[in-house]
Amino acid sequence: MTDNITMDRHSNTNNKGKEEASISIAGNKIWLRAYADIHPGPGHTATFFYSQDGTAFLPLGPSVVLNANWPFFMGYRFGIFNYATRDLGGWVEIRSFTLEAKPK
Repeated sequence: MTDNITMDRHSNTNNKGKEEASISIAGNKIWLRAYADIHPGPGHTATFFYSQDGTAFLPLGPSVVLNANWPFFMGYRFGIFNYATRDLGGWVEIRSFTLEAKPK
């Protein structure tokens, strides 16, 4: 999990952020989950989890405070990326993506 990637007002990346957490997985499947409070205003957080069986989820890094000071976007962008760490190449197949609103 990488946090604190920042952009300028023209959407140019200012820095690459900081790696907060990483895991090694056995096999070729992983489930990811995020709980994020993206309501307007300061002090809201997001927490990330992973599972290797789709049932038992473990925390992935610390909770992060969401930045509400962006001049052009209120909300957050989450992404899944393939970072080649040993050899060039590789791929990621996303079989499903679900977004649900948590009831108040």
